[in-house]
Amino acid sequence: MKRETILFDINETTLDLSPLQSEFISIFGHKSFLQLWFSKLLHLSTVSAITRINTTFAELAKTALEDITHKNNIEIKSNATDSILNKFATLKPYDDMLSGLELLKNNNIRTVAFSNSSNQLIESQIKYSGLLGYFDEVISVEEFGSFKPDEKVYFSAAKRLKKDVNSLMMVAAHDWDVHGAMSVGMGGAFLNRNSLYYNPNFIKPDIESDNMISLSKEILERNE
Repeated sequence: MKRETILFDINETTLDLSPLQSEFISIFGHKSFLQLWFSKLLHLSTVSAITRINTTFAELAKTALEDITHKNNIEIKSNATDSILNKFATLKPYDDMLSGLELLKNNNIRTVAFSNSSNQLIESQIKYSGLLGYFDEVISVEEFGSFKPDEKVYFSAAKRLKKDVNSLMMVAAHDWDVHGAMSVGMGGAFLNRNSLYYNPNFIKPDIESDNMISLSKEILERNE
C-alpha cells in the first residue's frame, strides 16, 4: 500500500536525547538516571492514557523525576524539572534526520511531527532543531487529551490530517509507538536507534532500519 503521509515521533527518534545526560549527571551524579527517568515518564503517560487521567507532559515529567528521587533517597533543587524541560527544548536532530526527511520531501511525501510533548514544547523543539522546514505539520497529542499509544490519538491525528488512518505510516524508535500505530491500521517503521529491543509480541514493523536515510529509501520504494 502506498503511504504518502509519514508521521514521526520526536523524542529519541528524531531528536537526540544524549545532551540531557549532563543534566542528570548534575542531579544524580550518573547518566544512567536519564533512561530510568524517560522510561518512568513513558510508563506514567501510558497509565494516564489507559485510565483517562487528565494531565500534561510537564506534570508527568515532574512526577517521574520525583518518583526516582524518592526511591533513591536523593534531594534535588526545586527547579530541576524546569531545567530538564528547558534542555528538552534545545535538543538537536540525529545526524541522519535532515537528509532522510529531505529525501522524502523531495519525492512529494508529506511529513508530520507527532509527539507526546506539549504543544509549546514540540514547537520549541522543532524551531530550535532547525527542522521547521522539514515538517509539513506539527501535532502534539495535547490536542487530543491523551498520549501515544492510546488508539484515540492515532485516529485523532488522522482526522486532523484529513486522511484515512490506513493511509498513514508511523516512524518511531519505540516499539510501543510503532505497535500502537499499527494496531489501528497505520503502517509502521521502526527506526532502531542505539540497538533498541523490539518486543516480539508486538506487531512486526513493515520497515526496520538503524538509519533514517535507508529507511526513507525503503518508504519510497514501497510507494513506487
